[in-house]
Amino acid sequence: MRAFRLGFALAAGAVPIGITPAVAQSRLTSDCGDDRGVDRCSADVHRRVLDLYGLQPIEAHARAGDQVRRVIYPQADQGVISMCLHAWVYTVEATEQGPREDDGLRVRRKVQDACANGLAEEYANTLPGFALPLFPACAALDREQHRNVATLLNECRKLGGDRLAAAEAFNLLSRLDDGSEVYGVFGQRATVDWTGERTSGSTQAVVAAWSRGMANPERATLYIGRVTGERADHVRAEGELVRYVDGAGDTRVLMTAPVTFELTDIRDGQGVRVTRATVGAFAERSRD
Repeated sequence: MRAFRLGFALAAGAVPIGITPAVAQSRLTSDCGDDRGVDRCSADVHRRVLDLYGLQPIEAHARAGDQVRRVIYPQADQGVISMCLHAWVYTVEATEQGPREDDGLRVRRKVQDACANGLAEEYANTLPGFALPLFPACAALDREQHRNVATLLNECRKLGGDRLAAAEAFNLLSRLDDGSEVYGVFGQRATVDWTGERTSGSTQAVVAAWSRGMANPERATLYIGRVTGERADHVRAEGELVRYVDGAGDTRVLMTAPVTFELTDIRDGQGVRVTRATVGAFAERSRD
């Protein structure tokens, strides 16, 4: 039986849609270069991207008789796209049924950057929407907290265990990075342990301790890592806090600290809430 697969990978990536023999190499076009000067149409670059994300070449799927539609996206960054700077570069690949050509494979491949406003970009932004309903835990993530559906699916890889409970916790923890959204994240009798300074008691005191730690000496950013639903009513999450501080002269020092969360649903109708947040010591990672 032939298989149909929708594939997604947030990579650094991608190659030119017209049907081409599997062994054909695409000529370099303006769509192939990213803002780092990397030729995304290069066969060597494409092979390294596939190896990095554990993907089979599209030709292997064609030989197996799979019907595949997939997009390889660039790695998302935290910047804001302005005047089409730092545009995403997409790789769209597909296998096709039809007359045999050369080694019998019919493969379509197109590389296009977002500045081109072309059909490959439109297709790349449409395809994730077909995949999302197939993964209920991913669909439970709050879309407003993600740049687009592709980045949402990428973040969904962080969910484990009871993934629906983990998704609920992920949505809640995402609010901790916005000072105006902290209330409602911590449950009653929660505890914040910030590098050994422990605060428990009223929700107001706990929220104040978290907000104070995030703001001093300079604003920290929370990056959520693994989120595991240990039970339907209990979730454990791990992540990292990142902040820049002034060093000697004009140096900026990147400091990071591990952070863990325990979240519990106390059956009050409010869903899971943070019952404990533990922040480790900040350590220097790099300086520039």
